[in-house]
Amino acid sequence: MGITIHYAGRALSEDSIAAAFKEGIELAHEFGWEARVPPADAMREEGLVFFPHVDCEPVHLRFTRTRRFSEFCKTQFAGPSVHLQVLEFLERLSGHFSNLIVYDEAEDILAEGEDMSLDEAFDKALAFIKDGLLEYPDAQMKVRLPSGRIADLIG
Repeated sequence: MGITIHYAGRALSEDSIAAAFKEGIELAHEFGWEARVPPADAMREEGLVFFPHVDCEPVHLRFTRTRRFSEFCKTQFAGPSVHLQVLEFLERLSGHFSNLIVYDEAEDILAEGEDMSLDEAFDKALAFIKDGLLEYPDAQMKVRLPSGRIADLIG
């Protein structure tokens, strides 16, 4: 229901992973994001976690032994400006990856044939979530889970 960005790919090499980590930290600083950066000797194993906004899911950069990654980041409650920053973050890191696939759920709403802005697409998605609250009045909206993920509705 809430707008989410899914991303997956494969790093070009181990050196590309190190370069993506370095550039990711620089971009996070540029965007004003917080970051969880493990000690250098654990970085490859643990990956990096970026926090674009209090109402946004974390952006993870962590790779398998075969240099692959597959993650998602719900931006619904942080709004269009943060959504665009996450997309820019991924685009600017794309040179480190042999294949970056980004699936932006906002594009689904914008492709429904209505002429609307990204702001309006976010409003439309939020209206769907609020409709769920009407159907399930005991439910809670925008619940932060222990994993850092945000559930649209629980209850």
